[in-house]
Amino acid sequence: MTATFGGHLRGRGMAMRADHEELILRNVSLTARACWSLSRAYADRGDGTPPMLIHFIVAGGLLFHRMAAAKISRMQFDSGLLKVVTDEPELIADIQSRMEDNFERIVHGLQVGVASGILARELTPLGPSFRALGMVLPKEIRDLGGHGGEIVAAAKRLGHWFSDDPLETVATRLRVEF
Repeated sequence: MTATFGGHLRGRGMAMRADHEELILRNVSLTARACWSLSRAYADRGDGTPPMLIHFIVAGGLLFHRMAAAKISRMQFDSGLLKVVTDEPELIADIQSRMEDNFERIVHGLQVGVASGILARELTPLGPSFRALGMVLPKEIRDLGGHGGEIVAAAKRLGHWFSDDPLETVATRLRVEF
């Protein structure tokens, strides 16, 4: 990214808002909505069990990275995490530090989700998991518009893909440690 035009950064052929973090990353209701979408997709695709806290932390490294969220949101549900890693390896570059940087945002989003009644926290022998409550989000938060749509679409795909593989496989493919 080299030049700024009208408040937008331009580079690599795509426009990106200079205030992306302010509009997207600090929006805790959007984070809660993305967590709900990930959890709903994970449970619906898998055996009905909710995703673990670590799934959300890993997802934070992808969802809050503009290029990763944009690419993942446009992929087919059946593409899978392996396709992301092999076709777009730059999307997972530095994912470990992005996960760590976004840890608090994910936790706050989960807390807001639980407090607002769209997520339920469940304790498991391996730590907390978060179950999506209801089949659809309440109308007040379903259609937030803006750039958030990409993050929610990416969260759905990640939930779908994460349910296909054990957590160890997800970590190996993304080259992360926890």
